[in-house]
Amino acid sequence: MTNMNSSLSTGLRALDTVLRGLIAGDNVVFQLDRLRDFDPFVAPYCTSALARGKKLVYFRFGDHPPLVGRDCGAEIHEIDPSDGFESFISEIHSIIENSARGTSYLFDCLTDLASHWYSDRMLANFFMLTCPYLYDVEAIAYFPILREEHSLDAITPIQETAQIILDVYTHKEKVFV
Repeated sequence: MTNMNSSLSTGLRALDTVLRGLIAGDNVVFQLDRLRDFDPFVAPYCTSALARGKKLVYFRFGDHPPLVGRDCGAEIHEIDPSDGFESFISEIHSIIENSARGTSYLFDCLTDLASHWYSDRMLANFFMLTCPYLYDVEAIAYFPILREEHSLDAITPIQETAQIILDVYTHKEKVFV
C-alpha cells in the first residue's frame, strides 16, 4: 500500500506539471468509472487549499458516502437536491456569493443531481449557471461525474463550459488520467 501511495503522489505531481498548476477560476471536472477513483485527488486538493490559506467549501448533496470527513477543515454545506432545482441552485449561489474570492470548492458527484431531478438537461443547466459564477469569483472547484451515465444533453454542455476535463481510469490499482 505504501508503494501505491508513493506512486500516486508522484502521479499527482506529474499531473500538476502537465496542467501547469491550476489558476483562479478553474473548474475541474473528473470523469470517472467509479466515484472511489476520485479519492486520490480529494485529499491533496483539500490539503493544498488549506495550506495556501484558502477557504474550502464542500457541497454535500450526493447519495454516496461523504468525500471528506467533518474534521477535514472544510466548511460543509448539506443541501437537498430533492427540494428542487431553484432552491438548490439558489442556496449554492448564495453560499458562493457570501464566500471570499478565491475560495476552493469541492462538489459531490454531479451524477446524483440528475437522478434527483430526472433530467440530464437540468444537470447541465446547473453546471452552466454555476461554473461561470465560480470563474468570476476566482474560485477553483472540483466536480466528479460518472462516465457513461449521462446523455450528450449533460456531457456536451459540461465539456463546453468547464476549463479542465480529466478522464480518470484505474487499472490494477494504477491511476491513469
